[in-house]
Amino acid sequence: MFSTAGGAIHTDEAIRERLRLQHVHAPARRKPRALAGHDLDSTSGLSVLTRLPVTGNDVLALPSDPADGERVAQILILDWNGGPLVVINTHLTHLADADDLRTRQLAAIAGSVPVGVPVIIGGDMNAEPQDAPIHWLRDESGLAVADAWDAAGGPRPTLTGDDRTTLSGGCIDHLFALAKGDAAAFEIAEAGRVLDGSDPTIGILPSDHAGVRAVFRRP
Repeated sequence: MFSTAGGAIHTDEAIRERLRLQHVHAPARRKPRALAGHDLDSTSGLSVLTRLPVTGNDVLALPSDPADGERVAQILILDWNGGPLVVINTHLTHLADADDLRTRQLAAIAGSVPVGVPVIIGGDMNAEPQDAPIHWLRDESGLAVADAWDAAGGPRPTLTGDDRTTLSGGCIDHLFALAKGDAAAFEIAEAGRVLDGSDPTIGILPSDHAGVRAVFRRP
């Protein structure tokens, strides 16, 4: 989420105000960015909006590359039906030919997954479902994994084209339910792509990424 260093512009705070949700933000990747013809000192961090009580909040530093800058995972503990629910929000490196780094970033996140507690992880992983990082998470991490795209009937593009009017790029945004040890991962009752319709007036999509929506339930 884009925000200026002084807080005058804060996209996720603006969304929070309109939706009347709790907001937890983790700033990251501070550098000058262009906005409306000006270079602004800003961060491009992570945010979670929730209706559930937040009982814990941490930020995990991930392996990174100087060419990309810092990458982090935002880890929240929510009170859900009287018990803890861990939500992990992340944005993996965008560098080309960096599947090894993305896999190491996911491995660092997997190492933070607690035993016996339901976990939901999501974000822009800059990896397609068939790519090595996602394969590692699903098949080699040792975690029980449920994938929202399976419940949606298969993956679909989440990136817009250059003109920001059509979804024609790769499927790199994901939601997973994870579990470690004897605990079972949440089941995903239904899922689908959201925020994928153009504004009827100007024809532009809401973002350069579509969203992934999922309904989770205990098995």
